[in-house]
Amino acid sequence: MKNTIYIIVLIIITISCKEENKEIKIDKVQDKENSTNWKVIEKNYAINDVYEIGDVRRYGIIIGENDKIHPYSKKSTIETVLEISSKYKFPILFPEGTYNFGIFIKGLENVEIISKNAKFTGPIYIIDNDSLKKSKDIKVSGVITTYYKVFMRNSKDIEFDKLIITSDISKNSIKSSSMGCDIYAGVDYVYINELEINGVGSSADNHTLTRAALQVHGWNNNPSNLEINKITITNCDRHAIYLTGNNHIINNINIDNYGNGNYNNVSDLEDSEKGDTQKITGLWLNKCNNSSIGSVTINTNDSKGTYSVWLDEGNIGEPTTIEKVTLIGGDKKLPIFANELSNCVIRKVVK
Repeated sequence: MKNTIYIIVLIIITISCKEENKEIKIDKVQDKENSTNWKVIEKNYAINDVYEIGDVRRYGIIIGENDKIHPYSKKSTIETVLEISSKYKFPILFPEGTYNFGIFIKGLENVEIISKNAKFTGPIYIIDNDSLKKSKDIKVSGVITTYYKVFMRNSKDIEFDKLIITSDISKNSIKSSSMGCDIYAGVDYVYINELEINGVGSSADNHTLTRAALQVHGWNNNPSNLEINKITITNCDRHAIYLTGNNHIINNINIDNYGNGNYNNVSDLEDSEKGDTQKITGLWLNKCNNSSIGSVTINTNDSKGTYSVWLDEGNIGEPTTIEKVTLIGGDKKLPIFANELSNCVIRKVVK
């Protein structure tokens, strides 16, 4: 009787193990099928399959031409490429050249762009979508340039190798000078190795919201955890940098020639007092808490405005430090000014 029971138990265990192994094998086959299926689906979007998966030319984008409606998705081609890249998690390659459109990443995740010195006549947007879904895990490798502007809002985990925003009216999609870099409310964890901004304008038509070459702001939801290794700003019509928010790290700032434009028809910067936006400054820190800035060099010789550095108010319990400020041309024309409620400290000033 006992032998019979043992045999029955052994049979049950054996059958159970076989069923378990069968399920595992099925799962592996299904995973493999899913892996194959996305490549089958991806082929539906391919216009010129001589190019590898991810190369934007494969999907109908032509260097030097405008964006077009994709015949399969019935959406713009660049929007289509961004969406399938996000969904199936493959990187997008932009070969070197000028593209007559912008990049709009809206509510997408896991977008990786490889730029071989690609330049865009339109802006680069990384924002939430109409349903307020945030964009996140966005990585741009290589050198990427826009002749328009960069705007970020309600997004997180963004990375750039080298981001260039420069002016060339002939290459800007609305025939305007550039509008700089605007990092707005709800942005968290941004890393930029090199940021270059050149030729930010001040026209009444296109620049009412362009108060600074780099403006980091957002009422009651200020950006946080911004890390930039090197910033270079040249030929900026208004403020060079307006920085608010928390837990930022900036290693090196070089500012040359700011404040030489038109200050009229300018909207006030968020978190600033009424009228303060008119006090043009090279580096303006306002409600900037628990942050660290390394070396700052400002050329005051060819610049105009009120201050070279403005240390505005902040949380005293969360100080912000600047290791060194060098003023090429001295501080007689453009002094350093500290608000009595400032939480910022400059450790060394060289004039």
